[in-house]
Amino acid sequence: MHGSLRQPPGNKSSSKEDAYGWVFVFLCLVAVIFADRHGMPQKWQAAIVGTFLPFAVVITTLRARWRHWSFWLSLGICFSVHIFIVFIFFEYVLINVQKLAIFAWSPVALIEVFLLLIAVKRVEEKITGKPEVIRLS
Repeated sequence: MHGSLRQPPGNKSSSKEDAYGWVFVFLCLVAVIFADRHGMPQKWQAAIVGTFLPFAVVITTLRARWRHWSFWLSLGICFSVHIFIVFIFFEYVLINVQKLAIFAWSPVALIEVFLLLIAVKRVEEKITGKPEVIRLS
């Protein structure tokens, strides 16, 4: 009975992985402060957090893939596409918007987490040529 209440050993995070998370949060904070100090419109703070947050969730969720170069390559490709789309959206679509609350952008970031999980997996499958098979038994 007690064995069924324990977590499997693969789900525990190490202090090294926790440190990576804090470094990620620190980098996000530094980027927001940098944007603020250099007079960028406040909407870019939402763009920064809306970039860091989904990618942090994807990286944390797919921790088992960290040792595969194809994961990091697919993540980099998705990141490049994301940066391009966010720049176009915030620069040209929101041209007259100077302030955008981070909380107003968070539903978009939440949806992006799910889209990124799918996109990273699909790009990685294209890179390796090996589709992932999930058995339901």
